[in-house]
Amino acid sequence: MATYYVSKLFGDDGDSGATPALAKKTLGSVFGLGMADGDTIEILDESTYSENTIEIDIANLTLTHTASHLGRPKINGGDAPSSYIWKHNTSGTTFQGIEMYNAAYLIRREATSPTGAGTWFHLSGCFIHDINYLTSANIVGDSGKKTSINESILYFRDAGVDYIRTEGNLTLRNSLITASAGDEKLVTDFGTNNTVTASYCTFINRPGGSSTEPIVQASKVINCIVSGSGDGIASDDHTYNLVIVDGNSFRNHDDDSNGSAATGDIEDEDPLFVDAAAIGSTISIAANYQLQEESPAVGYATPIGIFFDLTGNVRPEGGDPGSEANPDMGCFEYVYSTDPWGPYGVEPSPPFSSTFVINSYL
Repeated sequence: MATYYVSKLFGDDGDSGATPALAKKTLGSVFGLGMADGDTIEILDESTYSENTIEIDIANLTLTHTASHLGRPKINGGDAPSSYIWKHNTSGTTFQGIEMYNAAYLIRREATSPTGAGTWFHLSGCFIHDINYLTSANIVGDSGKKTSINESILYFRDAGVDYIRTEGNLTLRNSLITASAGDEKLVTDFGTNNTVTASYCTFINRPGGSSTEPIVQASKVINCIVSGSGDGIASDDHTYNLVIVDGNSFRNHDDDSNGSAATGDIEDEDPLFVDAAAIGSTISIAANYQLQEESPAVGYATPIGIFFDLTGNVRPEGGDPGSEANPDMGCFEYVYSTDPWGPYGVEPSPPFSSTFVINSYL
């Protein structure tokens, strides 16, 4: 397995791409090198790459950039009608630390693709916005090949249909997923194998739609916040979630009847986001969906072995409900401020009398 390097800032398509010093200038030129399954493409800078649709024909490719405080490399889909950024002719691609935007679909799988091709992939540390749908066809995979969306931010436009469509084998963790004014589900599970799970996620279906559909349909939902227009969670296994919607808080997985709160679930309480009305297309918008200290979601999740939140803050391992020792619902862990001043300390002062002491902050 080989690693190839790309930099629009200082690369040259005439170079080999084999080392950072010989980086290619465009992504398309790297895909023309005849890479092998399991290879990696590392984007070295944080430029904008506008190259229309790029086809991925090798399995288990990793496209990566270590996100810095300055941002992420950007891949602009061009925003043409029915556009898509990736034509996924294979499976198992990992997108890590990338911003991708301006397209109808993030990933398109052609009907002529081999059975199972293009149906599972991984998003980690990504920022996706101004996209209508995640994929053009249902996510499928199998028990050993699940799509995962971890520590990522997804802002969908109001396309009026289901935004993340799956037939199972999907996991969502520590992610912020919203639609601008959607009329359908954010996550739709058409499967029957009960393999769609969501943990520590924040789902927001913005007011303005007329949805009567559940915002999240999954086999298991735990430690999440679900807010907005429509019903809340459609699942037969939901615990420790905060749900505030204008419809029913809970439905069964098949949407045939209303459900009820389960262990640790909270209904109809404002999660107290920093700014629940904020919208935008820059990564800084996510900070508005952090929790205020008084939020009912703070300290009321249950530990499940996930020790960091969306931004890398440590999640506590468990204690009394509502305490600093217990984790929070949703994708962000509230960070308590620390007092820079310690307790009073008393120390003797030998040059003075034994009755003279100095009180100081430690």
